[in-house]
Amino acid sequence: PTAAPAATEVPTTVPAVTDAAAAATEAAPAVTAAPPASGENPQALYQEAQRSYSRDDYATALTQFDEYLSKHLNEDENLSANAQFWKAKCLMNMERFAESIQAFEGLRSNFPNSTKVPFAMHNQAVAHSRLGQTAQAQRLMEAVIEQYPISPAADQARADLQKLRGN
Repeated sequence: PTAAPAATEVPTTVPAVTDAAAAATEAAPAVTAAPPASGENPQALYQEAQRSYSRDDYATALTQFDEYLSKHLNEDENLSANAQFWKAKCLMNMERFAESIQAFEGLRSNFPNSTKVPFAMHNQAVAHSRLGQTAQAQRLMEAVIEQYPISPAADQARADLQKLRGN
């Protein structure tokens, strides 16, 4: 049985459980990129940002992901897409929802073939719902379900869509 929502929960938003459930399926992959000739190791910078994120130090992680993206964007497309995704997740966790929507959109625009795209779309929908933008949230969740029907993100979007619709 599902627990009743907390009394402080706003009915038009997706519960915070969504973030935990989505995060469980969004683990960062192991990284094996070689360091560039300059001697700076982009993999180490990315991993340090991941460590900060895993310690819930979102402000530091955000700075580190931004540094990675400013210095190493597109050196490793997969790593850059992941850095963009986790940057957006930092913003979500810091409740900077409008900024997170833009950061997730950056991932979708710059890395349209990334495996993170369905998760980015779902997280954008959650951010819209947290801002009270229910119609936008519903449209994005429906798009995740339509475009990525057998993905874990679609499964979460289905559950969240029912909550948004009050079912």
